[in-house]
Amino acid sequence: MGNKSKKPIQIKEIKDTYTCPICGKDHKNKVICPVVLNRRKKVKFDSQSYLMSGIILECIERRVNFFYVLKEMAYLMEEVCVDGNFIHLSFNADFIISYFAAVLGCAPAKFFKKRTELSEEYIQFADAYVNEVSSEVDENNNLTEISMDLIDGRGALWEMLDTQHSVIGQYGPTMCLHKVFGKGSPTYYLRLEFSWTSKCRKEANNNINYLHFDNLCFSKHSSVQGFDLYSEKEGKLKDIFEKKLYWIDIAKEHSCTSVVAEDWITNLEQTTKKGLLDWYIHKGKHYISCSTTYGNSEVEIQIANDDSEAYSDDAFYGDTVSDCIFINENGRKMYHYGENIFDSEIDNAFSKEPPKIVKIPMIRKLGYTISRWNKSQQNQDYIDAYSKKTIKKNDVLSVTYSFVCANKGHLVTPYCGLIKLITPKGELIEEKVYLGYCRDCDVYYIFKRDYEYICNKGKPQCKVIDASTNKVLSDAVFEFNSKSVLSEMGYNVQASHNLSDEERQNILLKAIEEKKVSENEILNLLELQIHLHSGDTKYGNAIEKWKKDSEFVKSFGKESGRMKRITSIKI
Repeated sequence: MGNKSKKPIQIKEIKDTYTCPICGKDHKNKVICPVVLNRRKKVKFDSQSYLMSGIILECIERRVNFFYVLKEMAYLMEEVCVDGNFIHLSFNADFIISYFAAVLGCAPAKFFKKRTELSEEYIQFADAYVNEVSSEVDENNNLTEISMDLIDGRGALWEMLDTQHSVIGQYGPTMCLHKVFGKGSPTYYLRLEFSWTSKCRKEANNNINYLHFDNLCFSKHSSVQGFDLYSEKEGKLKDIFEKKLYWIDIAKEHSCTSVVAEDWITNLEQTTKKGLLDWYIHKGKHYISCSTTYGNSEVEIQIANDDSEAYSDDAFYGDTVSDCIFINENGRKMYHYGENIFDSEIDNAFSKEPPKIVKIPMIRKLGYTISRWNKSQQNQDYIDAYSKKTIKKNDVLSVTYSFVCANKGHLVTPYCGLIKLITPKGELIEEKVYLGYCRDCDVYYIFKRDYEYICNKGKPQCKVIDASTNKVLSDAVFEFNSKSVLSEMGYNVQASHNLSDEERQNILLKAIEEKKVSENEILNLLELQIHLHSGDTKYGNAIEKWKKDSEFVKSFGKESGRMKRITSIKI
């Protein structure tokens, strides 16, 4: 007796209705059961909508492979599709909850966790290597989303991900970080993404049918590609994303026209010549990189170097190499432009004067301008050519690479700034530094490297902020150890304490005799207080008291023969 051949599975004709497994009644296709809808209304979307995220955590805790459970449900889904009238069937949330609760042996309430709980658990899995970065833009070339594919992370979830390529199908699950732009500040998402393909069910054209997971979490936090693990606008997830993002990777996806590039390069070159831009220069093996900020935008140009070993680099194509400019315009538009440079035109990038015969391409020409400005800044004498401006304690310094005001049209004027610093020894000194001043905003700009230079000498006696983040870098508060000692001994010039001249000076005398504070330290402290608060009418009485106390300490030094220990003070 010969073997009977198996008949192929016949797909039944699709009907307009289906029998609901939840309530047992017939519903029209694509209509959700009222029982399910009623349960959805009871869910707090903001705090409890990450259902699958909570289920994964319970699987990890109970050492159950989350993807094996999904695979079981996938086969069950296939059987329903084959035996019923469905080509596509979505898992509903009630089925998901009941199935996992039965497998894990726990109450369904375990799956509903607050966003703060999810953040604490999942943040350890988000810090992994970046495999690929992609982006999406709208019709105005504004970024709408940036996504990073993560790989080679650590922890129980990553161990489970690494073993699931054979379980899921041809595409294994991946962890992704997303930055989604919208109204207000962007939202950051940690997502689990995968394409799950069916191995049982096939369409008439023999193409693999994709299983649908678009009803997993009651809300927008899931799709046919996966589901969100959690999201936030501020916090550690944002810090991880921004730390890993190299915005040039995004710019490479969006080229700009030569007209746009020429406008940018022309403005950058003119602004550099005026001394309003400071460029950070890094000399690499194949390229010389120059980066700066221009208003609210970040800019980087890469000038090809003629290093003999550079020809093995992927960036070199035949006999040409590309100079590039990358632009991050206000954090939303990112694009780049490249110019091919023939080997004969490369002469150690811009370390030499540009050739006179060959017309220099505009990116390389900008490189020469940057090089000349950088060399002139190395000679500090160039500052003396500008008008002097004394920085007072109530002025604000904004640390930046650019003297281009973020508000278009504002004129920023370069100055030779005179800044008071307090050295680690408590001495008051004055330092010259190159500054830019916007009269409309009443803000002084200082280049980052100049700020780092003066900080090596002392603490600026004015408020200092970071131009890009508005973070306060220095608030001009300098606490002397001697000031704390004198305060503990009762020294005070405030009217509320109403100490007489004799009472204050007795405290100073006692501090000197008991060797808690030297005459020199007291004089430095008093002279500094007088200088910092001069011109402020609120401190008029206090200044008079400091001056009297300073004269007392000086006279005490003369009478005791110890005046030689007091050094001169320059204001």
